[in-house]
Amino acid sequence: MSPKARTIMGKLSLVNGVRQERVVNVAAAKPARAVFRRGKKESLYIILEVTGTPVGRDQVYREMIRIIGEEYFQVRGSVTTKLRQAIGAANSFLLQENVSALPHEQRAGGVTCAVLKEGNVYIAQAGPTTAYVSYQGKLASFPETPIAELTAEEATPLGFKTGLPIRFYRSKMGVGDVLLLTSGFLAQQTTLEQIAQAVVGQDVDRALANLEELAGEGDASAMLIRVAPVQERPILEPEAVRRPARREAEPKAVKRPARPRVEVPLRERTPRPDWSELKGRASSWLARALKTTADFLKRLLPEEAPPPGKRVPRPPSRPAERGKNLWMGIAIALPIVVAILVATVYWQQGVARQRRFAQLVAQAQQEMQTAGQVEEAAARGYLLNALDLMTEAEGLRPGDPQVNELREQTEYILKKIDKVSELQWIQPLWEYGEPDGQPGRVIVAKNIDVYVLDKSLDRVYKHLLDQTMHALQELEGEPVLLRKGDPRGTIIVGDLVDMAWAKAEGGRSRPSLLVLESGGSLLEYDPVRQDGISVLPVGGRERWRQPQILGSQQGNLYLLDSGLNQILRYEPHYDGSPGDYLATPEGLDLAGVVDMAVAGQVYLLYADGHILQFDHGQPAPFEITGLYEPLQNPTALFTSEDAAFLYVADAGNKRIVQLTKEGGLVQQLTAATGEALDDLQGLWAIEEFSLLYFVSGNKLYVTNIPSASSCPVGGNVL
Repeated sequence: MSPKARTIMGKLSLVNGVRQERVVNVAAAKPARAVFRRGKKESLYIILEVTGTPVGRDQVYREMIRIIGEEYFQVRGSVTTKLRQAIGAANSFLLQENVSALPHEQRAGGVTCAVLKEGNVYIAQAGPTTAYVSYQGKLASFPETPIAELTAEEATPLGFKTGLPIRFYRSKMGVGDVLLLTSGFLAQQTTLEQIAQAVVGQDVDRALANLEELAGEGDASAMLIRVAPVQERPILEPEAVRRPARREAEPKAVKRPARPRVEVPLRERTPRPDWSELKGRASSWLARALKTTADFLKRLLPEEAPPPGKRVPRPPSRPAERGKNLWMGIAIALPIVVAILVATVYWQQGVARQRRFAQLVAQAQQEMQTAGQVEEAAARGYLLNALDLMTEAEGLRPGDPQVNELREQTEYILKKIDKVSELQWIQPLWEYGEPDGQPGRVIVAKNIDVYVLDKSLDRVYKHLLDQTMHALQELEGEPVLLRKGDPRGTIIVGDLVDMAWAKAEGGRSRPSLLVLESGGSLLEYDPVRQDGISVLPVGGRERWRQPQILGSQQGNLYLLDSGLNQILRYEPHYDGSPGDYLATPEGLDLAGVVDMAVAGQVYLLYADGHILQFDHGQPAPFEITGLYEPLQNPTALFTSEDAAFLYVADAGNKRIVQLTKEGGLVQQLTAATGEALDDLQGLWAIEEFSLLYFVSGNKLYVTNIPSASSCPVGGNVL
């Protein structure tokens, strides 16, 4: 979490639909303050659900929350290691309670623990509980499948077996995002859309009031955590809205015993040592050591030998001489004592580091071994935990060959699970030298003509591929085909909005490049004809509000107008009035669309990473599946009627994602070396030749499309 953000938390408990004043099964905990350094910004949130008679249940809740809080902040290791230890300890407690209870008195439990740390939320679950995370306005549920559809092993409740299976998840969170932990009842009675409407974009009080309405007359518990900027203050609502108790999740520190700050009392700990007494003992010990050393050195000093046969009486010692000798002894002994103390401390620290390093490596190996015994989705969590453990081990012993080998093995297995294909061959074709340029849209026509649109400089570049399609032909003159300010017919070209390639079909006699400029004119370029670029008449321009993206299919022209919140569909020749493609645009917001692809269906790519599909203007099912790391800052989308797949330029994750046209992950393309994918902007695929052309930064590239058959699908990965 950003240092300029804070968390606001609210809790809800309903029994038969009646709000309870005391919420005992929900708690937040923080680490104890460190003595010599500030504690990390890390918060632990807990929600429990325990069945059985109400008699004594509150005490069970308090004890389990206390155990989870103490165990988590006492155990060293990664977040997932500590969560596993904490939930395991709570499970052991409830298991012991059930062993000593009669059969009808036994209790089954469910728990969700969440940790906010450095802009991420780590979630661990056991039993029937659900968590929701909204990231950049999009809500996701954990687990993704409904609780009722979990396997018997996955849904094993607390209190009935050792080695309890724990589900681990991780997501990003930032300012404005919401974390919701709920009981199983609330998750089973509502849909993801209902939860999203209730909590996304709402302040904590309003969101909890909405959840109360969704729960109806049932029993439900919930905890809501919202990340807010520090300057944000809670919004006062009308008295008609029932407001649950709320407090900031990070209150100001107060002086208290060094223990996790949970909302239930913790068991008594050993009192803190009296530092003044220890300091006095240490000083006394050091003084005695110095005196002993000084006496020893004094006895070693040589004395003047008397003449043979003559006894020389020892002169009486004067106080000044005794003091001088004492200080000399101290001066000689002090560096020795300090050196011994420092060496002892370093030795002890070295032993502790070695012990901790061995423990981390053993835990990482155990995580990898466990990953080899489960399915892909679960294995990924264990492998990520192993990487966290290795990172901590590397801090203790940088460059250790054993850790390096384990890391390489783990990362290799993760790439197999994530279906990552590294591009070994990426060929730069052209570099655009203008400092203010930002080339983006790429079109490859007839396997020879390459067009690149730069909206920043308002230019269209044209290149020609050679016979190999791996390089460009050398041409005389600059490759600029069209630019702002060019006179074309009766107009002066304005800002360039977008471009599309229209095939010779559906009534069109020839293929051509279509370019839309801000004055509302549609420019046509036919590479075969010699008369240059012409201006086409376009009908219905009076309806335009904010034309943004062009697309073409079977001679028809599609124009996405975000201001009109509609996709206008023009029949060939484009001089007639357009029709509305979207049948029901009222529930859509086209302002967030960054790209559109038309290929039988229309696909819309949004800036937050989700994709919508439409068939004849009606919404069609589409869901991205198998992609564990969500799209972040996607910039371009490509498919065509000739293409079998969708391709997404994911600039935030420096990858190109290949999907089926239903949204299933095929593979992720990343650069094996170099920075070619660091600033993706536009792309075009020719699947017939397994070639992919893309723009990144100020360069045009070509690469191969690896065969997806080598990517593992399902089953164990080790």
